[in-house]
Amino acid sequence: MDILQAMAVFKRVVDASSFSKAADSLEIPRASVSTLVQNLESHLGVRLLNRTTRSVQVTDDGALYYEYCARILAEVSDAESALSNKRQNPRGTIRVDTSATFAANVLVPVMRDFNARPSRTAYVCSIRP
Repeated sequence: MDILQAMAVFKRVVDASSFSKAADSLEIPRASVSTLVQNLESHLGVRLLNRTTRSVQVTDDGALYYEYCARILAEVSDAESALSNKRQNPRGTIRVDTSATFAANVLVPVMRDFNARPSRTAYVCSIRP
């Protein structure tokens, strides 16, 4: 069982107060939602939700676990966003070793614009004689 997926599904069921609504919003079959929550309950050894044909009620254990799930899933999302932002906005020094002609005609004209971009740091350009 993918524990993070099960936690996310459980959280969505609680947020929606419905297995069907959670399944629709996650775009997965209702049976999968039910199975994931049942497996999570078995894994934890507690009942997280009281189900009837008309409603879903969170148990005391379920409410406590929901709070942990919300925090954990938010932290995972933040970690992924931090890495994604780092990948989209690389930082560091670029060193270019090139001929004087290429540097003068191509690199020097674009260096000011490149260096002005906020996601970039210093550059070093060495020109071979």
